[in-house]
Amino acid sequence: MKKLLLFACAVMLSAACSSDNDSDNNSNSNSSKITPPAWIQGTWVDKETYDLSGYKIGYIFRIDDACMLNISNETCWKDAINLQNSSPGAPQVIVVQSVSDTQYKCSITVISQTVYLNFQKVSSTTIRNIDTGMVYTKI
Repeated sequence: MKKLLLFACAVMLSAACSSDNDSDNNSNSNSSKITPPAWIQGTWVDKETYDLSGYKIGYIFRIDDACMLNISNETCWKDAINLQNSSPGAPQVIVVQSVSDTQYKCSITVISQTVYLNFQKVSSTTIRNIDTGMVYTKI
């Protein structure tokens, strides 16, 4: 239940400041699995905050998961999706992804709430959140 609550909070936060823009994509997948491309896998932080305080604010992308970092909290969507999808009678989570050599777009929808992860590769060590303009550095 705690993970579902964390997921719901993350959905509300992300949905409040995100938009869906799916033009010129090379591939789309629609399932309940998160599969970020190899180029985005790793830990990405706001470098200025990290350098000044050591706090990690940003994202972690794994081969089968995406997580939001907020200082000492790590909110991962894989566990929340698995929990939601294993609950009898609960609405299934739908994950839609679009991947190219320079963009990763993912929407995670449960009920009527959607989390958007929209990133553009700037370099091998830098990505930009398309929705917010924030730049993250790989550590």
